[in-house]
Amino acid sequence: MFFLSLFSLHFLTSELLLVTGATGTLSAIATLIEIPGIRVKPSNVHDSPVVTENLGRFAVTLSGVVCIGLLAGLLLYIGVRGEAFLSPSFVTGSWNWLNAQKYLSGVVSSLGGIRDEIIGSLLLVTVCEAVAVPLGLGAAIYLAEYSSDNVVTNIVRFFIETLAGIPSIVIGLVGLALFVEQLHWGYSLLGGGISLAFMILPWNIRIAEEAMKAVPQSYREASMALGATQWQTVRKIVLYASSPGILTGILLGLGAALGETAVVLLTGSGWGGTTTLHLSLTHAAIPSLPVWIYMAPTLLLAGTKPGQMAEAYNMMLTGSFVLVVMFLAICAVALIVRNHLTKKITGK
Repeated sequence: MFFLSLFSLHFLTSELLLVTGATGTLSAIATLIEIPGIRVKPSNVHDSPVVTENLGRFAVTLSGVVCIGLLAGLLLYIGVRGEAFLSPSFVTGSWNWLNAQKYLSGVVSSLGGIRDEIIGSLLLVTVCEAVAVPLGLGAAIYLAEYSSDNVVTNIVRFFIETLAGIPSIVIGLVGLALFVEQLHWGYSLLGGGISLAFMILPWNIRIAEEAMKAVPQSYREASMALGATQWQTVRKIVLYASSPGILTGILLGLGAALGETAVVLLTGSGWGGTTTLHLSLTHAAIPSLPVWIYMAPTLLLAGTKPGQMAEAYNMMLTGSFVLVVMFLAICAVALIVRNHLTKKITGK
């Protein structure tokens, strides 16, 4: 079993290195294309604003095409590999690891599905955002609108940015010690959601702060000139004008929380590969799709024959495809809302 797991992880690592290598190659090509635009000696061609503008526009366009191409290629790859398992029943059915092993062995004909894992991931993200958004927005309002630029606020910003760079495994271990052990919640929805909130909190704070600072000062002056208080100005003018940027920060944090594995594994789902959804905030492990994907090499390949490894690997990729599609769907809804707010604010 151990060697089967190693083989599966090695196979997955090889595919990841292939994608990473392609990314590096394309980035190198993009860099080489921009090299001719670097001015070594003064010349009329290099000094031309039109040439510089065209080179810059081409480099930005190429970067966008590469990013979209990588995403499309990733979706196409995992979609094709997991096509045999992708069906409505795989999304709406309930999962059982032993039944999945029997399915791979041809003993049973029904595979089951990852419905509870999908719902569990959405519940974790909901609890996470319910904690992170109010705290992050409150801290951002204070830093952007009420605090003065002094040593104390600079130290606060430094620690916020430091928190953003802490590895997720460290946050997971802190959540394990605090929520699972000290508070005796066990692996739970509440412990996992709060731990995820601490992980994404720095992003929400910094992006919301910068979005509010980008609001023209004339908006505040006009509001106060009409007799509004500072809080009324912040609540009705600044927050409204900066709402597209704030929504972007929330979206970035949501994506990080939705795909996080280490934090949820240590605080929410546990190591048992739970597949049963309990609508309880504490004392009940919560199934999660990223944890399901992570645990699959250990629990799915246990007892399978060497000839079934590729089929089991495709099953894991099917779960990955569902996770990526979930995130893209959430992004699409958020971008529609953001564009609506931007159009409403700017009138364009």
